[in-house]
Amino acid sequence: MSIGQAIRSVRVRVYEEFFARDDFDRARKTETSRTVHRKRLQVCRSAQSYFATQPEFFERACSYLPAEAKSYQFFDLGSGKGRVLIMAREHGFRDITGVELSRSLNRTCKRNLEKLKMTDVQVREEDASAIQFPDAPLVIFMYNPFKPPIFNKVIDHLARHTQPVYLVYVTPMFRKVIQETNHFTPIVELPYLGVYRNPACPAVL
Repeated sequence: MSIGQAIRSVRVRVYEEFFARDDFDRARKTETSRTVHRKRLQVCRSAQSYFATQPEFFERACSYLPAEAKSYQFFDLGSGKGRVLIMAREHGFRDITGVELSRSLNRTCKRNLEKLKMTDVQVREEDASAIQFPDAPLVIFMYNPFKPPIFNKVIDHLARHTQPVYLVYVTPMFRKVIQETNHFTPIVELPYLGVYRNPACPAVL
């Protein structure tokens, strides 16, 4: 990398971390755009950096879910600054919970939800690998929030869930962990998105 390329790379990183604000945030007066790299999150090594989910990815993922999934309990694991929670609420999901280990991201998330008066959305500061999911149908959303061993533990817990589970995985770096359970059936597998269902879900969407 040349000196010029290195300078441009630093400029892009500074912009993404401290100044970025996309159309989603401008329309809602929220702050979910800015990247936060893992080292600044002060969480475990399995955590990944925070990146905002693009609305088109969320909409594409939702298009593979049946209409009744909006009545399921929706969990965003690694909910960050709350963008997916906001989109889930705007798309008609009614029982929404975010799970995020980073205290600083949770603070930002709560400020964003307060601005939008989304008082019915829950945010939990918790390790996703230790969460006790309710005995109910679930939609689980993940935007590459963590890597093994936390990811493996989460998938293992979900594989033992007896109620319907739809699993949405954006930027699926560790999709092989899901495949190796032989428990989740892919609805779609794309380079940037995987959507899966467990045996308790309807066979035909």
